[in-house]
Amino acid sequence: MPFDPRTHMFMCDNFVASGVNKHDDSARIPMVATLADPTFYFCVTKSGKPMDIYEIREAQMAPGGQAPNGVFMGYWCPYDIDRTRYVTLSGAADYMFTATMDGCSFGIGAAAKDGTVTVSHSNSAKDDTPTSHKPMIAAQKISLRSLLGAKSKLFQPGDYRTRGFLNKKADVSAMTFGVKSGKSWRFYSHRFRKTYAGMAVQYIYYETVKLN
Repeated sequence: MPFDPRTHMFMCDNFVASGVNKHDDSARIPMVATLADPTFYFCVTKSGKPMDIYEIREAQMAPGGQAPNGVFMGYWCPYDIDRTRYVTLSGAADYMFTATMDGCSFGIGAAAKDGTVTVSHSNSAKDDTPTSHKPMIAAQKISLRSLLGAKSKLFQPGDYRTRGFLNKKADVSAMTFGVKSGKSWRFYSHRFRKTYAGMAVQYIYYETVKLN
């Protein structure tokens, strides 16, 4: 892995359109990470300081099955509109990624003795209304609890969407991911906003929060 996802911004939504997003509980897959093309993607902190941003994608093996340079193994927690998707994480890889969250909820189940844990990305857009997000959030919570258990840890829109205590505008997104530490999985989320300048996408990084 060429960077630590806990200290750098990254993009990985390209996995949503790939075959790995079609199935729940998929095995680990080979991934690569490269610096994003600054012509189209760049990142700054909320104070305006430039920050590297990487693009993570599925590794394409060279002819003969040779792995490209910098390949690492990771899990993908799938995402779909109006569905609750999941993946089980064991010790076979050190990283887990999922799609950008801008209203979805993420759940972490109870870990087994060997550290294995199931995580889930829930979307219930059909329950959203022009006047209230509460029905959507409630539906996602019910779905995650049903899958992961009553004591599962949840990361919900109210935990990441607003800009801060004094600014309640809810336009912050979350890039949620997991890193294996010893036998245990630790989960984090980068809070950020996206703005557009012509063909370029600017990521404004706010903070990284620990989920467990």
